Amino acid sequence: MVLRTYKTGLSLVHFPRKERKAIRHKLADIIEELSDENLKHARKFSKKIMDYLIDNNIDDLVISDPLPGIIIGKGKFGVNELMTHIGIANNHLHSSYHLMANSAKGYLDRVFKFQKILEWFKEEKLEMVKWVLWQRSTYQINEFKKRWNLNFHYLDPLMRGVHKRFFKDSLPCFLREITLKEFMDGLQAEISRIEAQEEKTEGTMSFLRSLYYLQKKLEEDPEIIHSDLAFIPTGWKNLKFWVENLELKKYGLKRWASVIRSVLSQVYFSDYEEMINQINTAKVIEFFKVPFTEFDLEKKKQIPYLMVSGPNYVVKRENNKKSLEMMRHQGFFILRFKFLNERNWNESIEIRIKPSRKMRQFINKDVKIKTMIVLPPQGPARDVDIQLVFEGKKEILIAIKHLEKPLKTPKTDHIAIDINRKGEYAIVTSLGLPIPGEISKISERWDKVIDEIKHFQSLLAQTEGQTKNDRKRAKYKSHVELLYRRKTELRNVYHQKLANWLGRQMVYSRAKTLLIEALSCHTYGTKKALAKAIESMADETKLYAREVYAVRLFTHRDCELVTLDARNSSRIHVNCGGQLKRDLNNYDLAPCSKCKDKVNTHANAASFLLNQFLYDSVHSPESSL
Repeated sequence: MVLRTYKTGLSLVHFPRKERKAIRHKLADIIEELSDENLKHARKFSKKIMDYLIDNNIDDLVISDPLPGIIIGKGKFGVNELMTHIGIANNHLHSSYHLMANSAKGYLDRVFKFQKILEWFKEEKLEMVKWVLWQRSTYQINEFKKRWNLNFHYLDPLMRGVHKRFFKDSLPCFLREITLKEFMDGLQAEISRIEAQEEKTEGTMSFLRSLYYLQKKLEEDPEIIHSDLAFIPTGWKNLKFWVENLELKKYGLKRWASVIRSVLSQVYFSDYEEMINQINTAKVIEFFKVPFTEFDLEKKKQIPYLMVSGPNYVVKRENNKKSLEMMRHQGFFILRFKFLNERNWNESIEIRIKPSRKMRQFINKDVKIKTMIVLPPQGPARDVDIQLVFEGKKEILIAIKHLEKPLKTPKTDHIAIDINRKGEYAIVTSLGLPIPGEISKISERWDKVIDEIKHFQSLLAQTEGQTKNDRKRAKYKSHVELLYRRKTELRNVYHQKLANWLGRQMVYSRAKTLLIEALSCHTYGTKKALAKAIESMADETKLYAREVYAVRLFTHRDCELVTLDARNSSRIHVNCGGQLKRDLNNYDLAPCSKCKDKVNTHANAASFLLNQFLYDSVHSPESSL
């Protein structure tokens, strides 16, 4: 397992206090020069490197990684081979080759995936029509998510980005006016297609019932859609908006957009069938931009500096093994930085790297440093951070010390939780324990930071376009940047503390199972209050999976994380089966239509998940054997 430690500060405490600010700025200048030099080199040789990697099987050279790193494959030796092929380069440019090789891996991976997508489209031609006209559909996204285990945020930009390039010059994209008869014929064709399928899932049957329902309503009243067929838009968002404004919305079906899209794809299929057959998947590579060949100089983009260079250039240091030993024995190791044009190391800046509290938990165990990366200066203070990448066994790198703190809780075998926006009900458990005060204080600090961001953004808006206030605007911008960084830090700490608190509940209640709802929330396409609420939800399943693993290590018991379908968990009262009348005014506490009690909808959801799990356990095929 690999663990990255983000924002490990470069210590300046061994310098006199008066000198620290000047040294910090000089260090930032050095790192910026390194970054600029690496970027220029990357732009100069990117095309040659891309061709070389395509010809020599890139998988043997590097791996796909969010930041430049040497983890598997040939690693450093592969990059040395690459440098030798392209041309002799100084050691400080070693980072450029790593960055380009990893970027090329990502580039080729996208090309390969979209070639596979187009091959799938040739088998599923109706889905191809949907992509041509409306850029994507939920069915397509789900298909590729399962196939490659990718998330929405990767697939959606991939499909829409290639769509823009595909149809910009070479391929036509149009919608002609259609008649009501054509629409009804398309509806019948879609019904016949689904009826002909041998195996139908529950979702397929539900979709088929929606088609029957639409057919029935159109036979009763054709005017609910007839007058709008002359103005069908392209683009997924435009179509969704168009469907929402049809008279169909009064019938209350939520999936009208997908139903209408499927029917229209049948109508326009004959218009696009010939074009679909002519698309050549081999030309997909033309629709992706090669990394680093184009760069907007105004953005002043900086790239991390991977410290793979030897001790004679730019950064002088011991090797990874010696650096780790120094950190274990004397509490820090040393890096020396200098400008590219300086040859004398006597004027270099000597920086100490000290282990953080998180690092001190495992550096004396059986781990080793794999990579060191210097991150570009950030914020008005121009702080430079270093990222250390450690490698070791999974159980070594999982923190369990927080589980030693005792907690009074009843004994149980299963704990179910309901996840919500930050605040009093951020996480509600079936044990009914309130969120600890130390976690609530983090939430309060988060709210204060958000208020400060609003304040400085309003000051920025007031000074916009006023030349005399340029200095003030620069000051306000720097404050906003710092506050956004602080907000992100508080968000991460808040979510981590909530997960740790659940881990403690599992330990001291002796629970073996943590039950959570299967959430797939994202802020894409949402705005204002809803986006803020989703962002604040501690819904990262990986956090809880890691916490359950920590509980397993700490207790030596078999513990597991189970995700369940949470539909109706906040709308059906678990005690009497009545409907909870939940709206904006009764969101946390809602009245029950049957017993008339005021019910905590979040506690009800946790109990609903627990009851569902117990019911499934009793009635599962395994339990009946």
